[in-house]
Amino acid sequence: MEKFDKHLSTIGLVLSEQDRDLLHTFREIRNAIEHGRKPEEPSVQEIKRVKALTNRIILTSLKHIKATI
Repeated sequence: MEKFDKHLSTIGLVLSEQDRDLLHTFREIRNAIEHGRKPEEPSVQEIKRVKALTNRIILTSLKHIKATI
């Protein structure tokens, strides 16, 4: 998460506490799957929120890259 936080700082994106909690939830789901445990199933609303959040991060990253070229 340290590298991720540094990247967010570099691109100038500030995440709310709710956004960070959402990412933490999905990181726990990913880790459970990775280690062969049954993950807690997220709601459809949570899936839509994390999808929107990751899209925002990707688009902001691309915008930053384009601005530095």
